[in-house]
Amino acid sequence: MDDTRNDNIEIEKEVLLLVEGGDDKRLFDALIKHLSLPPVQIISYEGKNKFKNKIGVIATKTPGFQNISCIGIARDADDNPQGAFQSIIDALKSYGLDAPKNPLEITAGKPKIAVMIIPGIGRTGELEDVCLESLNNDPAITCVNQYFECLHNKNIDISRRIAKAKIYVFLASKPEPGKRIGEAAQAGYFNFDDKAYQPFKEFLQLINQ
Repeated sequence: MDDTRNDNIEIEKEVLLLVEGGDDKRLFDALIKHLSLPPVQIISYEGKNKFKNKIGVIATKTPGFQNISCIGIARDADDNPQGAFQSIIDALKSYGLDAPKNPLEITAGKPKIAVMIIPGIGRTGELEDVCLESLNNDPAITCVNQYFECLHNKNIDISRRIAKAKIYVFLASKPEPGKRIGEAAQAGYFNFDDKAYQPFKEFLQLINQ
C-alpha cells in the first residue's frame, strides 16, 4: 500500500519508519533489503513542513496505532541539524508522544521512538550528501568532479545544492540514466557497504531491536 499522498493510513507492521520524501522511502527500502533486516512499514510525510500533521494523523486518527511497537523518524539536517531535530521533538511532544533526548537514541515507552538526522549527528546536509560521499571510490566520480571544475573555470553558475547536482551527473554514467535518487538506490547504483551509510545502518538496527 502506498501511504505517500494521503492520510488514509493502515497500520500493516509493528515498526513504522517515517521519512521525508519518496526518494528517502525507496533508498531506505533498498537498504533494509541489503542488510536483510525485517521489513518495516515506510511512510513518507512529504516534506519537513508536513511532519507534524502526519504524526498527528498516525497518533490520533489511525486505527491500530496501539499495535505499533516502534516509530523511526528520518529527516534531512539541511543547514541546521539541531533545529531539524528539535522540530521533530516538538511535534512528538505536541501529541503526547515520547521523544528521545538525542538522535540515534531510542525511548523506552510504547511505541518506542528514534530519530535520525541525515547525514549524521551534528552534520549539515541532506540525503544526496550521503549518496555522494559513498561514491568516493567509484571511478566515475573523477569525471564528475572534472565536469564541475570545467563549469567553474568557465564562470558558469552552479547549483548551491552541489551534492544533488553531482549525483545526477554521476547517474548519467549508468546504463539507465535519468533515475531519481531512490530509484538509483533500488537499482544498486550506490555502494551500501560504504561507511557513509553507517549511521543509517545503526538507525535501522535500533528500530528493529
